[in-house]
Amino acid sequence: DAFEPLPRNLELLRASATLNGIPLLEPTPGVLAGPGPGSIALHGHALGERGGMGGFMEGRGNAGMSVLAPDTWMASQGCDHSAFLCDQTREVTVLRLDDVIHAEAGGICLAKLDVED
Repeated sequence: DAFEPLPRNLELLRASATLNGIPLLEPTPGVLAGPGPGSIALHGHALGERGGMGGFMEGRGNAGMSVLAPDTWMASQGCDHSAFLCDQTREVTVLRLDDVIHAEAGGICLAKLDVED
């Protein structure tokens, strides 16, 4: 499964999977990509420490450098306009990975997390 809240990046993931012959599955809440090795389900959500909603800021000139920022951080830190498209902050759904992956869904063969602090 892949989790990507930025629509443009999600479409790039979809195109890459299609180009590489990786079967795309519809995401099912509580179930990982499931049957069939090499399949993937694309989720248009962010992952975080807590579920709910969050402010997602796209990196200026690098959409891969986007961040999920809680409102309390935004209020105390402000937004670095040289690094982020601050005026285009979007509200996204945030899920906890623990709430998405259930033991009965089976094991995880690979996990790649892009986490920055």
